[in-house]
Amino acid sequence: MKLQRSGFVAGIALTATIALTACGSDNNEPAAGGTSAAPGSCVSGSLTAQGSTAQKNAMDEWIKAYQKQCGTGTTVDYQGTGSGAGIEAFIAGTADFAGSDSALKEEEQPKADAKCAGGKALNLPMVIGPIAVVYNV
Repeated sequence: MKLQRSGFVAGIALTATIALTACGSDNNEPAAGGTSAAPGSCVSGSLTAQGSTAQKNAMDEWIKAYQKQCGTGTTVDYQGTGSGAGIEAFIAGTADFAGSDSALKEEEQPKADAKCAGGKALNLPMVIGPIAVVYNV
């Protein structure tokens, strides 16, 4: 039994090492035609959002960082009401954007598209939620 456990742990370690190696690169040269990003501009007004409670802490930190850089001329309010409630608020027009743990459902997409000036609501991954898998060997 001890040999099986050691083999299992070694297999996991090897898999993790290979996966992490695949993510790395020694090429630190900038891409051809690459330019540095232009500094963002600060705007005034208010922005209201609702959605994922798992994203709330990240949103709060981003809001603080923005307001630190741009001052208090902009009010950003993110309420952690849950992904579904955030999407419903966006579709209803009571939220300027929604934070969600998953992409829009097929039936939600056209309703969300109708609320966007460009005619297309976008799913932008912004936060990664870690998942732990526990297994008793």
